[in-house]
Amino acid sequence: MQKVGWEKNLIGQSTPADAPVTALCKGKNLVLLEANVEPAKGLFLDKVSQSMPPCGDRMPKLLDPLSASQVACVQAWANSVVAGCTGQ
Repeated sequence: MQKVGWEKNLIGQSTPADAPVTALCKGKNLVLLEANVEPAKGLFLDKVSQSMPPCGDRMPKLLDPLSASQVACVQAWANSVVAGCTGQ
């Protein structure tokens, strides 16, 4: 079971140092969601909205890309996560 507020852990975080060496984004210092930026931006959004994200594969992997309305929904969710950030 996930803890409430898990999504806040995406803010200001990049691929962890203890990620496997096969992690394609390891060491690139790409933040999953940038703090205090609206609309939200970061690697998490790049991977669901870009056909060629800056590292790794587009998400969802091995499935059809998200539709424009699905990407807009993820963007709105990320905006709300960043807006609720308390200065991490």
